[in-house]
Amino acid sequence: MTSVVIPALNEGRNIDYVINLVSLSGGVHEVIVVDDGSIDDTRDAALRPGARVVTSSLLGKGASMEDGLRESTGDVIVYLDGDLRGLDEHLIAKLVEPIREGKADFVKARFSRSSGRVTTLTAKPLIETFFPEMAYFAQPLGGIIAVRREVLERLTFETDYGVDLALLIDAHFGGARIVEVDIGHLDNDSQSLQALGEMAKQVVRSLLHRAERHGRLTIGQVQEVEEVERHSKAEFAIVMNHIGGTEKLALFDMDGTLAGPVHPCPCASYWAAGSSRAISGQSGPFSHRAHPLHRVLSRRNTAKRIRKPGQNHDPERGCRRDHHCLATTGL
Repeated sequence: MTSVVIPALNEGRNIDYVINLVSLSGGVHEVIVVDDGSIDDTRDAALRPGARVVTSSLLGKGASMEDGLRESTGDVIVYLDGDLRGLDEHLIAKLVEPIREGKADFVKARFSRSSGRVTTLTAKPLIETFFPEMAYFAQPLGGIIAVRREVLERLTFETDYGVDLALLIDAHFGGARIVEVDIGHLDNDSQSLQALGEMAKQVVRSLLHRAERHGRLTIGQVQEVEEVERHSKAEFAIVMNHIGGTEKLALFDMDGTLAGPVHPCPCASYWAAGSSRAISGQSGPFSHRAHPLHRVLSRRNTAKRIRKPGQNHDPERGCRRDHHCLATTGL
């Protein structure tokens, strides 16, 4: 028998869609929605299509997943998220089939989606660092899985958003046969940067605990983690979001990332011309690095505010011919 467990928090607008799709699948014995203290109509919306609703221990997503395991009776447990859209009507069958055929104990969904910043910037680089043998998983943080009950009952459920990665790592080291199945493209709700930051923190904590437990935590790897964190915080879209609706933006191209080597003086013409190419989206010698900046700035209506190239070399301000010079762009 197959039990479907859906942890949910304020998913009243979408939970009935997920339940109705599950109901179309053959072989599903029960659908259990674990409500983690919703303040909307999640409970009523889940009851209407016939799901059983239980209240969680209110400790987070991972705790809700464990609560659902205890409430379920099936020998195979399928976990789904309550905010999913665009699901394949054969989703449950695809997840359960490798287990029923004796080919797997733990099935992880592989899918594409437009979001997934925590996966790209945090989870995957850290997995490659500490658990390179698991780096092939496309969605290590994905909450769509099917697992034999006997395997789940041996695993430790983290209480927070680190639970999905923790279960995957623990199942791997527990000797479970893990496979991925492709379920196509999914849509789900986007999260704020603040929420994503908290999720990333929880994921990192869970991963580092497993790395220490399995003897993977070395000083060299810690340094790699610091580098991953530095790059994540420096992503330009994140910086722009934090500074908000600014009127002027100063760009300091200290290493030639945007305009490339700038020499000799007067350099402002070269820099401004390179910036103009980048922001207008035209090709140039460094456009492959500057186009991400163009995509952000073009949304802020700044391209038209670039000043014309000028002769900004000024020895009195410390600008010398053997240094990069900073041109005023007038952003």
